[in-house]
Amino acid sequence: MQPPSALDERELSILIRIASNVKPVTSRETRLTRIVYALQAQKLVVLTRTKGFWSAALTESGRLYLESGNHLPALDASQPDRDEPAIDPEDFLSQLIDAGGMLRISDPDEVTRRLWREAAQAARRDGLIPDGYHLTLRGRDQGDLEIRLKTGGSRQRHMRYRPKDRRPIPVLQHLEDPHPVVAELRDDHLVFALDDPVRQRGLRLFQAIADEATRCCYTVRRPGDYKGGHLEVVIGDEGWAVAIQRQELASRLAAQPSSSRKSPDDVDVPPAQRLRLRLWQWPGHGSYDWYDEDKSTLESQLWQVIVHMETVTRDICYAVAMMDGGRSPEERQRQRDELRREWEVAMAYAQERVLTQDRLQALATEMDAWQRARTIRQYADELTSAVSAITDEDHRRSQSDWIAWMKSYADTIDPINEPPQFPRDRTVDPDELIPHLGRFSPYNPPSI
Repeated sequence: MQPPSALDERELSILIRIASNVKPVTSRETRLTRIVYALQAQKLVVLTRTKGFWSAALTESGRLYLESGNHLPALDASQPDRDEPAIDPEDFLSQLIDAGGMLRISDPDEVTRRLWREAAQAARRDGLIPDGYHLTLRGRDQGDLEIRLKTGGSRQRHMRYRPKDRRPIPVLQHLEDPHPVVAELRDDHLVFALDDPVRQRGLRLFQAIADEATRCCYTVRRPGDYKGGHLEVVIGDEGWAVAIQRQELASRLAAQPSSSRKSPDDVDVPPAQRLRLRLWQWPGHGSYDWYDEDKSTLESQLWQVIVHMETVTRDICYAVAMMDGGRSPEERQRQRDELRREWEVAMAYAQERVLTQDRLQALATEMDAWQRARTIRQYADELTSAVSAITDEDHRRSQSDWIAWMKSYADTIDPINEPPQFPRDRTVDPDELIPHLGRFSPYNPPSI
């Protein structure tokens, strides 16, 4: 390898800046593009690309260049070429996470490509990959090298590495030892209402899908409480409903208004009609169809159905992970449970505060009545001592009657005469809890 030529002052300053990494050099500074590309051409820096932007990192040659004073010493022919970036597995994973789960290295040379692959393999081997995630590499041998951190554990291993041009899924000639869901469809002629031999072919197609899904460690079940002639394949957190109908039956049912739509038993369709396989997310909207065609039967297209489910599920998982800051489903569930517990504690505290205010109000009312009764009795006693000084008989009698009424009234309002019980708790209106809940809502637990 020929050593790079001496750098000018501007190129050297940019190389030193890249080495210090105090202020990263990225494509956002377009005025530096020409200089960085020139440094890359001399193998002093390497560019990593994420989400349409590149950033520059120092290579081993770049480090030696700076240490040796703006030139490279002669290389020992017995030593391997050290013109590649030194990639530590932990640093590699940190870069990948900081980049949002995707790194793109622009058309690296053979050595650089190998080192990135080895860093990914070392991260897997050393158990550095977070639980619920896995690594994928694209461009292992040529072109841009793209490394992604995606959601999915060991149960999704088949989905991660399945080639797009996978082999066709075998369909048995006879239905033997069917999957439990397929057995249910076979035994229920009202739910899966097709005539033989088309019905038998449809069951064999269902069985082929169930066998392949089971082999890939996916779950096969009936789609919730729905009673239609379908089965559901669950990949990760996504459910896919699969239905098989005659092509003519499907189109005629779709054309009928819902008020006049007939059941499959009421539609006269020749038994030799071709079939349609419909796939949609359960529950959800939007469907995908595969048909029997002149040169392609459903049997030869089943692998496309599985690949479609896997591809869309993978994209959904990746989108959710990126929206959630790269958190795994387990981590999101743990945080969701913890946040719900905080909400429940806050709700209990807020309700106790409202009920405490009710009790304090009841206590204040009782104490006020008790104090008034004591004051009225003291006043009546003072008036009683003054009655003897009154000489007018009518006045004395009126005064005595007034004193008696005071004492009688004091007895009626004094809570001591009928000791009160602990106040009964009432149903608290959610709006009353708002002042005591802070960031929480009284209606629903928070979501993340």
